[in-house]
Amino acid sequence: MLEEVPHHEEAERLRHDQQLLIDHLDALREHVDESTADREGWLDGLADHLDQVTTLLAQYFAVEERSSLFGEFGRRFPRFFQRLQELRHEHLQILAMLEELRTDCLDTVADVAHGALTQRTHTIINMLRRHEREESEILQAAYTDDIGAAD
Repeated sequence: MLEEVPHHEEAERLRHDQQLLIDHLDALREHVDESTADREGWLDGLADHLDQVTTLLAQYFAVEERSSLFGEFGRRFPRFFQRLQELRHEHLQILAMLEELRTDCLDTVADVAHGALTQRTHTIINMLRRHEREESEILQAAYTDDIGAAD
């Protein structure tokens, strides 16, 4: 039965880490949406938020990739295997996008417009939320399939 995938401890850790990440993403969104005359302070704050989110997200993705979601789950439910591999690859893409954005915030030579940084930040946040939603939908579909097979 599906109760083994992911294991209870893994699921609890991922839920906790996911909530912490959501809290930091909300703080990032609030920061990026605030308007200020202090461009340098806003950029420094954005870089700090991006650093926190990137660190948390890298840890979260590492735990997630070691979990049964990306291991035994894909083997037990082969119809999801390809999509899970694509989602795993997105981990690297999202982290790279965050790092590039953070670098642009710290690069005083580059005069990146406030609006462009805001838009890129929102794009990354939305991509990450879609990514997490897809993982949840795969788990839900597998659970439903597994329950249906048990009847």
